[in-house]
Amino acid sequence: MNLRWPAGDDDIQWIFYEILLDDRYRLDRLRGRPIRSVLDVGAHIGLFTLAARDAFPDAVIHAYEPNRQLEAPLKHHAAQVGATHHIEALGAVEGRVSLRHFGPSSGQTLTQRDEHGDVNQVTFRQALERLGGKADLVKLDCEFAEWPLFEDAEAWHNVNHLVMEYHVHPRHAPVRDVDGVRRVVESLGFTTIDTVVEHAQSGYLYARRG
Repeated sequence: MNLRWPAGDDDIQWIFYEILLDDRYRLDRLRGRPIRSVLDVGAHIGLFTLAARDAFPDAVIHAYEPNRQLEAPLKHHAAQVGATHHIEALGAVEGRVSLRHFGPSSGQTLTQRDEHGDVNQVTFRQALERLGGKADLVKLDCEFAEWPLFEDAEAWHNVNHLVMEYHVHPRHAPVRDVDGVRRVVESLGFTTIDTVVEHAQSGYLYARRG
């Protein structure tokens, strides 16, 4: 596999280890299940897309990333495994957004509504429609942007498995801890399989429908 990533981003090696070597999203546990469609939200440079292709050789994979600075490596990695990439944000409504960087890593960005923004935003429902109307697996790692996506509860009925890095903060999230995250996810009809608390404001959650 020919990998590419932005120069000067010290977090890339850690992200590579977490996703491709440590299997942070636990794709090995889903191997052999009927995963035919995958939605990668917050794709960054596409490392999860690469892992998903390895785990699910026949799946249709769509990857979304709003940071235009990451388009070249994401496009490169998606093309290698036959995935479709979108340099777009996902949100509660259609429109334009701009990005605000809040840390040194290329993945540390927040989207904000901006009619003059240079990034297009589509809804979670639209992303599912592009994928054929449903997703057997959704991966979320979108720096607080997961919360507006959960507002369309009906759309989530078309998702079978969810793996996510959650983020909680008094100013950016409607809940304060992992228990709150679990309640929101379960209100959408999922059963929480496991949670991992990494920091006071972030961690991982794994869930399946029913």
